[in-house]
Amino acid sequence: MEESRLKGMICPEQISAYQSLLVDTEDHLWVEQYRTPWEDERRWWVFDPTGRWLGEPPVPTDLDIREVGRD
Repeated sequence: MEESRLKGMICPEQISAYQSLLVDTEDHLWVEQYRTPWEDERRWWVFDPTGRWLGEPPVPTDLDIREVGRD
């Protein structure tokens, strides 16, 4: 990136750690990782009710998760 373009950029001192949170029907916590405005990929971390990390399921970029059920 050109140095002249960098001078005009506004860079926050802090950014959020997550984009959104939801709890599914099994009481698992879904944490969507923060995305910058230029990022398309959505990454979710899933934790069980005790706080144990269960993984990062593949989620299509254009899917807007609002609820998660057993199926």
